[in-house]
Amino acid sequence: MVEPKAGFIVFGEHKDGLKDPMGKPFIDEALIERSKDALRKRGIKLVEHDIVIATKKEAKEALNKMKHNDEIDCVVLFSGTWVWASHLIGAVRDFAFSGKGILVWTHPGSQGWRPVGGLVMHGALMEVGIQHKFVYGEAQDPSETAKIASYLQACHMKNFLNMSTIGAFGGRGMGQTCGVADPSQWMRVFGVDIDSRDTTQLINMAENISSDEISALEPRLVELFGKVPEKTLVNDHSIRLYLALKKIVEKEGFDFYTIQSFPGLADDYAATCFAQSMMLEDGHGTST
Repeated sequence: MVEPKAGFIVFGEHKDGLKDPMGKPFIDEALIERSKDALRKRGIKLVEHDIVIATKKEAKEALNKMKHNDEIDCVVLFSGTWVWASHLIGAVRDFAFSGKGILVWTHPGSQGWRPVGGLVMHGALMEVGIQHKFVYGEAQDPSETAKIASYLQACHMKNFLNMSTIGAFGGRGMGQTCGVADPSQWMRVFGVDIDSRDTTQLINMAENISSDEISALEPRLVELFGKVPEKTLVNDHSIRLYLALKKIVEKEGFDFYTIQSFPGLADDYAATCFAQSMMLEDGHGTST
């Protein structure tokens, strides 16, 4: 299960116990707690800032702390009351350079002019051109908290992919137009390096797999398939290809990989189906 971690910052001008003419605090602490609890129930881990921010100094300190916490995938800016957007926008802009996500959440209700605070921040971010997600919804509404959770999960995956490497054995498989990727685009958008390799290396390594290595694999094959596969050329090549693929992926430190089966390997040596299934069993992310 993807478990993102988000910074949670409440913003609002009318804070520090300030009360409205009816004697009710502008900041609804109970609402804030319910909102945080709703996110936790969605599997979101929170890093909470200890004060409500309103000034430029407070915003800078809060966002800078979140920016340099490598465990945080996104920051949730929760509207407590009306706020001067100009006091927050500079710090939010600086935070955005970290590549982490930004979500502005406004809970419906007139207390403290919460919607105004959320909308004015949303408008400021749009005006300056800072990518973010805006959610106007109640913590008790599953459809609204689902929007927040899905965005935070996406932020987590984006950060997880950053500076990872995908091994690409061969080229486009079976003429699939959707099965190709632009390495420069992947680096620009996700920070992923696509390391392309020819499948000849796999075949050469597969041919050099020893009989002892194959024998050592047999107990696991019995565990997974109920018996040792028949001693045929196709099975022998499939097993060798798996062991070779595992060696190269682990040696090169690929975080995940993709491989071309047809045309290529399947014509010259063996289809990758068995090797792929075994690599998935080993916990390696892969595609064909």
